Amino acid sequence: IMPSLVGSEMCIRDRAEVERGAAAARRTLLLYGAGYCASSSLLLVTNKATLQAFPFPATMSVVQYAASALAVRVLASAGLVDAEPLRWARVRECWTITLVFCAAIFANMLTLQRTSVETVVVFRCAVPLATAVGDALFLGMALPSARSWAALLTIAAGSLVYVESAPMLDGGTLSVSCAYVLILAFEMVYVKGMMRAVQMSTFSRVLYNNSLSCAFGIALACLAGEPGRLARARTDELSVSALADTAGLLALSCCFGLTISFFGFGFRALVTSTTFTVVGLMCKVASVSASMLLLRSGAGARELLGLALCLAGGACYQQAAERPPAAAAAVTAGQIGGGGMRALEPPCVELGAAEIEWLERAHSIP
Repeated sequence: IMPSLVGSEMCIRDRAEVERGAAAARRTLLLYGAGYCASSSLLLVTNKATLQAFPFPATMSVVQYAASALAVRVLASAGLVDAEPLRWARVRECWTITLVFCAAIFANMLTLQRTSVETVVVFRCAVPLATAVGDALFLGMALPSARSWAALLTIAAGSLVYVESAPMLDGGTLSVSCAYVLILAFEMVYVKGMMRAVQMSTFSRVLYNNSLSCAFGIALACLAGEPGRLARARTDELSVSALADTAGLLALSCCFGLTISFFGFGFRALVTSTTFTVVGLMCKVASVSASMLLLRSGAGARELLGLALCLAGGACYQQAAERPPAAAAAVTAGQIGGGGMRALEPPCVELGAAEIEWLERAHSIP
């Protein structure tokens, strides 16, 4: 009986450790989630206001990338954060993540420049439907439950209600918005998969992503002809007061760009790409409210009904479970049926590498 009692005490201690780890994971998830929601809402409105004063989306993105990379580099040099120095081997691992990320940011900037914050939110409502399928096909997640599918369809229905009452979009704006949806859906799934493959600290991801984004952003700015348009800007558009206002908005957007980089990577590591997308959508209610108050882009009753349906669907969404390796299902069987005293002992099973990796992702904090 003694081995059984010892094994039971070990199981109790292990259970207590798991519960403490789960509590710590919930606190970390809440911290990253709240930080991401606040940063996302504030950055969307700030970018919209900045683009009205400084209509150069690619150039504005480059300034934000450079500011974030410089801030992390200074903090790392002072020993305040853990960030790897830039190395060519790491660059080769990360450059595709950065390329897809830059494409999504640039598409977002173009869409914001052409339409309202509310319309951007509505187009993003189509993204979770695509990422839910992508999670199941490429990231080993189960398909959403019936409740979650209903929630995602409610989000899409809300967006249709909004679009029906919104002003007609011209062909160019509609094309840019649809391209934004496709790029963002691909970015959500691809970056989540690459984050699993390339292990780095959160601040290291912020440093590498923003440093590499500067190069891609400069290329995008040149392709968009922004350097020439900046050079041809009229003198009265660059008055001292206008420059001061624009610089203040740009500096504020850089601050929110740094916080969303950190909290975004941290939160994305803890949840599925679909959950990350849905949470981002739900926090946009703050963006819409701020847009109405600060930018005076009011919405009618039908538009508000559409946005309310989107938020109600998001509130009902539940994250899909991860499909465990097939061998993990055998852990619960086959080891206890030996009879005698062994039937009272807790099972001792040797786990393979796949099972250990799955358990670590399920119970640890990345």
